Amino acid sequence: MLTQVSISRKMILIALTFSLPIAVLTYLMVVSIDSNVEFAVKETKGNTVQRGLAELLRKVQEHRLARLGCQNGQECEGRLSVLQAEVGQAFQQTQAALDQVGAPLQFTTAGLGARGRQHLSLETMRREWSELTGKLPDADLAAKHDHLASDIRGMITHAGDTSNLILDPDLDSYYLMDVTLLALPQAQERLARVGVLGSAIIRGGKLTRDDQIQLAVQASMMQEADLDRIVASTGTSLTEDPNFYGVRARLQERIPPALKRYQAAASTFIGMSRRLASAERPEVTEKEYLQAEDEAHRASFEFWSVAVDELDGLLGARIASYQDNRNWSLGLASLSVLVACLLAFFLARSIVVPLRDVMGSLGPGATLLGVCVERIAEASKNHFSNPEEATLICEELDAHADGMRQSVLALALQVEGAQRAESVAVEHNA
Repeated sequence: MLTQVSISRKMILIALTFSLPIAVLTYLMVVSIDSNVEFAVKETKGNTVQRGLAELLRKVQEHRLARLGCQNGQECEGRLSVLQAEVGQAFQQTQAALDQVGAPLQFTTAGLGARGRQHLSLETMRREWSELTGKLPDADLAAKHDHLASDIRGMITHAGDTSNLILDPDLDSYYLMDVTLLALPQAQERLARVGVLGSAIIRGGKLTRDDQIQLAVQASMMQEADLDRIVASTGTSLTEDPNFYGVRARLQERIPPALKRYQAAASTFIGMSRRLASAERPEVTEKEYLQAEDEAHRASFEFWSVAVDELDGLLGARIASYQDNRNWSLGLASLSVLVACLLAFFLARSIVVPLRDVMGSLGPGATLLGVCVERIAEASKNHFSNPEEATLICEELDAHADGMRQSVLALALQVEGAQRAESVAVEHNA
């Protein structure tokens, strides 16, 4: 089959054959790049869900502290009504996010059940919240608030696990993820619990030894496990930012001021808690203490909002970089195949054109030799004394002519291909 293919086409086939490994490697590279893009896109889906959950956690905790801080019944009722409406909006925001990306993040009955988290459904939390809006004893109220906050954090953890956030591969986004997914939600839950604890201690008027120990431990946890970790992780993210996809100006501009505000508010509340733990009687009023907690709480969520936006920015930069790499890979691979084919074409042309010239000169020569043989044969009948000798000479010349014709046809077959060789044969036989 290949013997009937022209030299130029053979050269192009050779070029395409050697291009096959390039095509295979390009395919594997594109598959790998697309996998990395999908990985990062899934991380952004985790942030989408966490935005709704963070707002829900914030409003539930504000509702809890508002019930503690309300002194006037009418003021309390109005404030709680506003917060209940805001909690409802946060539920709607979370539901919208789950409708959008909940299925791929395994926020389904099967997905939650497979991980032993079947209780972490929005329907369950709506029922828990409905109970909190009713009239409950203070002890039951505190326990149910803690349980609801714990469930919300459980959903945040689930979003981080199934969205690949917890597996983030780049240091700048990994440490910012540590802040938004792990450290800040933990700090926010602890702030609310310590606020409730300190409020109850102040209301009691005198600190027992157990109160002092418990509050001192919580203050140390807020400092070491929460604030110090958040500051360190944020600093690492800012430091590593130039090493991945270039410096992101928005990150460098927005994160430090928000962190500074949170650090100042949290340090104030931690210091107040430590002073309260070291005294026998409270030296701060319940209102002042809850106000300090509220400022730290608000600053933490403001910082979280900035941090999660910048985390999305880092993920977007990574996705864009991967997509650029994919486009360049496809473009360069296509260009290399095209160049290989062009080189094969010009190389074949440099071989075929001279051979075609040779073929053009051999063809008429073979024809002329055949004519000469015929004329010699006719003349030999009249001039040669020995007709057999003349016949032998003519047969030899005719054999040479046939050999030249066969060589021309074989050369035409190699140079022009089977179809063109047939036309050449017809021309020479004519």
